Amino acid sequence: MSAWSAPRRHLASGNDAAAARIGGSAAGGWRPWLLGSGLGRARGDAGLLLLIFVLAFLVRLVPVLAGGGLTGLHDYDDGVYFGSAIALTQGVLPYRDFLLLHPPGEAVALLPFGFLGGLAGDDVAFALARLATMGLGAVSAVLAALVAGRHLRLAGIAAGLLYATWSAASNTERSTDLHALQAALLLAGLLVLVTPGRIRAGRAVLAGVPLGLATSVQLWQGLAVAVLLVWVAIRAPAAGRRLWARLVPPISFGTGAVLAFVAVCLPFFVSAPWDMVRYILVDQVSRPGSGMLSVERLRALEGLPRTGQLPAALRPVVPDAAIVLVALAAAAVLVATARRCPWTRPWAVLAVAGTLVVMVTPSFFNDYVAFVAPAATLVLGTGVGWVGARLLRAGHGRVLLVAGSVLLLAVSGVSVVRREGQPLDIAALRADLAGATCVNSDHPTLLVVTGALRHDLEHRCPIVLDPTGIRHDADRASLPGGLPARTLRQAVGYQAAMVALYGGSDAGLFTTDAGFTAATRAAVERSLPYAHDEGIVTVRRAAP
Repeated sequence: MSAWSAPRRHLASGNDAAAARIGGSAAGGWRPWLLGSGLGRARGDAGLLLLIFVLAFLVRLVPVLAGGGLTGLHDYDDGVYFGSAIALTQGVLPYRDFLLLHPPGEAVALLPFGFLGGLAGDDVAFALARLATMGLGAVSAVLAALVAGRHLRLAGIAAGLLYATWSAASNTERSTDLHALQAALLLAGLLVLVTPGRIRAGRAVLAGVPLGLATSVQLWQGLAVAVLLVWVAIRAPAAGRRLWARLVPPISFGTGAVLAFVAVCLPFFVSAPWDMVRYILVDQVSRPGSGMLSVERLRALEGLPRTGQLPAALRPVVPDAAIVLVALAAAAVLVATARRCPWTRPWAVLAVAGTLVVMVTPSFFNDYVAFVAPAATLVLGTGVGWVGARLLRAGHGRVLLVAGSVLLLAVSGVSVVRREGQPLDIAALRADLAGATCVNSDHPTLLVVTGALRHDLEHRCPIVLDPTGIRHDADRASLPGGLPARTLRQAVGYQAAMVALYGGSDAGLFTTDAGFTAATRAAVERSLPYAHDEGIVTVRRAAP
């Protein structure tokens, strides 16, 4: 029997069998319910899953309402993908017509909101898309509970609550970034595979399709496809059958994944094959290193701000040594869980592989850690559930309740006690842009919420949704020795592109200095000499 396949005694179904196996007697009460298996099948499970969904949704919503609101200025990338969806509604394609550094899956998924923006206004559609993303994150918390709860309900509860509240997951599921969609698709595929027994062709295809779709959102999910392909091969029909019969399930899984990926990406590849490959593969591989220390990456993985993002007074509260100790403890839980609960081993491999990618990839942003969150949640949640089952069996239910409550409050507190984004006066910005034909910005969200992007598309203006991304394409070998530019100010191609872009614009919206050199700034100011501030945004116009 493979190390990845769960022994048959762990694959039994039914609450009574699982309770007798793990928790002792299956007599009435809440204890055997917690120690049962098959979360989602028993009376009371629907209410529990609804509670997890609501908690996850609120953890994602509250910081947004406390900060910039649903139409505020949040992260940079969400505007890139929503703007790409708006462009698609006008027949303007990424790769062929403008730069996009990831596969098109996210933009395609946002198409309904892009069309809605043409009817209700792009700011309204963007707000609804952000709410939908939060809802998708809440669905992922429920999926995590169902996957981990297939073998032990208590593990499912722990995994669902952890995904609902852990900032490594929730921080990227508040707006239209890449991560909420691919996490939900990965968990959907895992839910298909977690059912006990041998994996045959039909189930393999059903699992492969969401994994292929996830890869069409971000190529990193190809790693999950590879890991789960091995899992499917191991759990194919048992030895003794013909070799072909054993190969059918992994071939079916891979075929489902490839066909789903191709269905999303092929139209864009046909329209601009070399540009698509260059943007999503060559430019990504050529990204310059960020110089981010390993301990700072661990902080982000643990759901904490990096040291430089903390107020000086709070930096001694969580020293580097504590971060390393927590990481070692999490690794110990992961190893112990994989040893005690064999069905978690594929999840553990996914979590370890994802962590290695996050730790060694040259570039680093805080949202990278979301790549690890689904698999890590399943393993850690199962580990907590296994320990909880032992406590219950020993009659320490109160200890479990108190410890679980404290842990839940601590994890959710880190996620909720923050302000997400900054508010915008959209009406004032629209008034400032009245009469302008072509508008550009250093932040794509401003083009979306003001309606300037749709106006630009209608007037066939040059479309640049990811201005800082130009550096990864134009300057991937611009320094001596063929090295990529590490900063925007070093990026000669980026500076030239910005001079040309704003030189052909009637107006520009700026939230930062946009990484301009003094020469570029002077050129932009000559092209757009009239400026005033509208809150956090500087509006520059060619004419008053």
